[in-house]
Amino acid sequence: MINENTNSMIKAGIGYGGSCFPKDTKALNWLANFNDYELKTVKAAIEVNESQKIKLIKKARKYYDNFSGLNVAVLGLTFKPGTDDLREAPSLQNIPILLEDGANIKAWDPIGIENYKKIYPKEIKYCNTIEETIKDADICFIFTEWPEVKNFDVSLFPKLMKYPLVIDGRNCYDLDKVKNNGIIYESIGRITINGLNSENSNLQYRDEAAASICK
Repeated sequence: MINENTNSMIKAGIGYGGSCFPKDTKALNWLANFNDYELKTVKAAIEVNESQKIKLIKKARKYYDNFSGLNVAVLGLTFKPGTDDLREAPSLQNIPILLEDGANIKAWDPIGIENYKKIYPKEIKYCNTIEETIKDADICFIFTEWPEVKNFDVSLFPKLMKYPLVIDGRNCYDLDKVKNNGIIYESIGRITINGLNSENSNLQYRDEAAASICK
């Protein structure tokens, strides 16, 4: 029987992090290899978790070939809400890709910013509010399911963002609530919500975004 606590740990998303589970699975896999065994389930869990962490980047590539010159909003830096722990956090794999591509990143996290500044003291603009973070953004990534993010008014995304593309790695929003709010919403293991009006709004969106970058 799966209890409530266990169920909260197996939701679709962009992977687990922290200090315990990643360390334990890697140690178990090493111990098995050392003794000439292969624990295929453990090995697969490690491999899938690593690939899952950059799932959002792959989704974003449908809309942008690269992130050069884009204003990118990042909501959540820590591996889970309620901690400032960055160990094995998906943000640590995604943000370097965005920076290397030439993105202009604004990031928000209620308690993880000070630790992140130790890694990226100047490369990222850190914000105090979600509204400040997403203002004029071409794309928004959600890496941590903080209550402030889950309770955020989704109607503000199209009002504040330059292009209303939200890519959510933690399935923070109910799909019915996202519909008809004027945003493109990508999440994990669910359908894409295209709230733009045109039948070809995905293509139109990409063309307009590309044109704005080339100006």
